[in-house]
Amino acid sequence: MPVQSASYKNMDRLFIDTNVLLDVLESRPTFVADSLRVIALAKSRQARAAVSPLSLSDITYILRKSEQDRVLRFFLELRRELEIAALGEAEVDRSLASGMADFEDALQWQAAHTWNATHLITRNTSDFPCGEGIVVASPSEYLAL
Repeated sequence: MPVQSASYKNMDRLFIDTNVLLDVLESRPTFVADSLRVIALAKSRQARAAVSPLSLSDITYILRKSEQDRVLRFFLELRRELEIAALGEAEVDRSLASGMADFEDALQWQAAHTWNATHLITRNTSDFPCGEGIVVASPSEYLAL
């Protein structure tokens, strides 16, 4: 887990959605540069960042025919820089009650809330509610702030 100092506690808390991680893993030309820059903010301790365990599971499933060793190495590297947001019973119950159209997005949203994210970084910004204490932004939108 990243080292925490007094100044580190005041930094942006970036909850990173699955699609941003997939951009990096699959080197998606249009998106990889900004997605890498967002993750690099955590590495350089300019922000705190987290993912949910759901993202790791989803990526493993999506890329199951790819090199699993490469995917697991990526996860190990991420764990040096990113935290894992809680995703348990309370988050599931809030997701079920949320009324969000996509249950996976509802789970991610609730994990971001539990982790006290200031920003949810996703390329699917329209899938998440506005406000409620979390700024929803794409990697490029966040980097432009």
